[in-house]
Amino acid sequence: MEYGEDATGGTDTKEVYAIYDGQYYFDDSFHAYALGRLTVDGLTGDEVADQAGRLKRDAFLGFDPGYRVLVSDQTTWRLQAGLGLRDTK
Repeated sequence: MEYGEDATGGTDTKEVYAIYDGQYYFDDSFHAYALGRLTVDGLTGDEVADQAGRLKRDAFLGFDPGYRVLVSDQTTWRLQAGLGLRDTK
């Protein structure tokens, strides 16, 4: 959650964020992952927020395959690609 005020004491930030990132490994290289993200802006509808082009809600959900190209104790390099669904208001 994030809340902020400007120099005059007016509210300039009122947002809530939620993120989910899950992974399932089939073996050392192949995996599948799910990513979900939600942002809600409590100031949308206010004149200032409308002028800034802010969104009331921004949500994303994706399920995709992945492949780990490089795996070591110090570095992991993954390739992930797929489709997702985004909803904005």
